[in-house]
Amino acid sequence: MMKEYHFSARYHSQNGWTKEGWNNMATRLNNKYPVSKFTMPQLKDREQKLKKEQNIVKSIVSKSVFGWDPEIKMATTIDEKWKELSEDQ
Repeated sequence: MMKEYHFSARYHSQNGWTKEGWNNMATRLNNKYPVSKFTMPQLKDREQKLKKEQNIVKSIVSKSVFGWDPEIKMATTIDEKWKELSEDQ
């Protein structure tokens, strides 16, 4: 949904999501999953977590020994490099 709304000036501006965008996303999610009762702060928190995860993946893929497999949508490398990466963390 965020991807869908990203190019709409009504829902997304240069500085981020508009209030109407957040409200619309919450409403759509609550209509689809009525038991969940999503709130705007929950959606904002989830967006921040997704951004952090995206930055981690970008950082991994930017290393010369890593690649990206578009079919499985995952970073790839040899097993030894995964071990080195986990030791660095």
